Amino acid sequence: MDYVAFGTAISSDPRFCSAAHDLCVRMLDCHAANPPLAQLMADRAQAHIVGICYHLHPTANAAAVLRLLPPDTASRNRVTAHLHALERRGALVAAPRGRDARTRNLMLAPAFQAWVDRWVDAVVLPALPFVPEPPVALDDPSARQGWFSRWVAAQTMGVRLTSRLPEVRQFLDLRGGYVVINELLRRDYALPGAVTERLSRRNLAARYGLTRTHVIDLLAALEAKNWVAEGPLGPEPTDAMRAQTRIWHGLHLGAAALVLSGVLMPTIEEALAARAAVTPS
Repeated sequence: MDYVAFGTAISSDPRFCSAAHDLCVRMLDCHAANPPLAQLMADRAQAHIVGICYHLHPTANAAAVLRLLPPDTASRNRVTAHLHALERRGALVAAPRGRDARTRNLMLAPAFQAWVDRWVDAVVLPALPFVPEPPVALDDPSARQGWFSRWVAAQTMGVRLTSRLPEVRQFLDLRGGYVVINELLRRDYALPGAVTERLSRRNLAARYGLTRTHVIDLLAALEAKNWVAEGPLGPEPTDAMRAQTRIWHGLHLGAAALVLSGVLMPTIEEALAARAAVTPS
């Protein structure tokens, strides 16, 4: 299937702005609900590492995470360091010993697992308008692990949202870049007249556990790319930013719709095997 064509079609669908606004609101609310936990997924690589741990729960370890990460996501040192950070913060805890006592596995702590459950809902559920039949497992809490497994598999098999959009990827790789770019887009996707408050850098920083200086620096980086300009209510996206991020969110919603509809069914392991079979050695 041509995932890019499907995502591009969604970005031109009349329902796109409403779905993309829902995506931004859900993701931002999730991050704002617990900034200390959100800081453990503050950039693209950290989010993938946590997502793989979620897929592996309760048998996560550095070797297994590295084996399942999509290509070019994070180095071995980055993975090991972030797993240690997650454990120090109490997000990961030691799992019961398995048959092989030499392997020390980790699992998500209950509070962190509940937060990641909400995050997975935010990743996939905004795509429901593009799913012909709602999945029967929609209300099954255990379904989320399967949804996210297939979501990561989609990145491995060819959706690769950000690799197709290097300018978007560059910003998402920055700490806090995800929430700042989505806060701007949340306001931009809203119905005309729905946004009346001025964008406050101080409030944005407080809501997501960032410093005001860091928010100012992120907005300055966007302005330097001609992605942000000052508007009547503060910084707002330019047409250059909208052109790239509309494709990004279209691909995101397209992949999520295919996951929910059951079109994308492979596990991460199966996706990696399929990729290896077609990649020259």
